Amino acid sequence: MNTIQTTPQDPDNSMFMNFPLCLDLERLDTDFAILGIPYGAPYGDDDIPNDQSTAPVAVRRESKRLCLGLDHWDFDLDGPLFDSHAIRAVD
Repeated sequence: MNTIQTTPQDPDNSMFMNFPLCLDLERLDTDFAILGIPYGAPYGDDDIPNDQSTAPVAVRRESKRLCLGLDHWDFDLDGPLFDSHAIRAVD
């Protein structure tokens, strides 16, 4: 059986909201996973300067700055993100 593995694209290994890193997709045991595709192809020549392939790393890095923790009160949700439930999340 072939093993499906991924590789982190960020040299600092920034994970989304500090979720644990999961590289082995065959053994994925979680409620949900964050997936960022670090590849992009422009639709036309005018879109070449827009390098969307760097977006997953940028979003992961900013998630650390914007997220104050899973137990932090989120006013949009009217409570903490996981609401004290044992939810498993990986990046």
